[in-house]
Amino acid sequence: MKGMAAGPFNNMPGRLALMKQLVGVVDPDFVLETGTFQGRTAKWFRENIRRDAWVVTIESAEKIAGELPHVPGIAYYKGDSGELVPRLVALAPPGARYVCYLDAHGSGSLPLRREVEAITEHVDGVIVIDDFAVPNDPGYTFMAKPRPGDRIPAWLRAARRSNKLLGLGDYTGPQLDRRLLSRWRLNGWKPLWPACSSASEPPPRTGCVVLAPRSLYFTLCQLPHLRGARRYPDERSHKRAG
Repeated sequence: MKGMAAGPFNNMPGRLALMKQLVGVVDPDFVLETGTFQGRTAKWFRENIRRDAWVVTIESAEKIAGELPHVPGIAYYKGDSGELVPRLVALAPPGARYVCYLDAHGSGSLPLRREVEAITEHVDGVIVIDDFAVPNDPGYTFMAKPRPGDRIPAWLRAARRSNKLLGLGDYTGPQLDRRLLSRWRLNGWKPLWPACSSASEPPPRTGCVVLAPRSLYFTLCQLPHLRGARRYPDERSHKRAG
């Protein structure tokens, strides 16, 4: 989410550890990021993937950190990620692996469905969607349209101020939770969730979901920083009933 803490992944150590594990397992040829903002997450990816791999990042806002388009190994696109992502992944080289970090939903539009359906159709790898509700852990924050009378938390007020400076509107889309996934064409990809408890993360404690194809799902299930929907945060073992 835009307008949050100064470091990559909102300075959340659990999210950082999760992303390091995903990058290590997937070993991506490309990282595809939406919602560049100030470019800190794009730079982190550039520093943590192979030298011959590329980071592709997309931002729709007019105001962006000026030096990012000139960083070697980072390709910056300005525009609507809902239009650009399908075009880019349709051109994916055969066999290329991707880590896709989707965070372009901070304002009125919600390009996620177009992005996710195109990625799951055309590439192999993983998708991470930021600002997503985490089952069994209500301490994680997520994107939702505020209702009249709701108390607006400090992190959301900060995000709104940031969006205004960037020329973006307030979020007016649907609540980002697993009910959305049932409406999208995922092409066999399945969700996984952060195993780190929200209580161990600093504010704003934004949640996320990881989508994985059949080729990677069971490998990712073994990672200590991921869990299935029925497991609770930080649970390290899962015994089948009976």
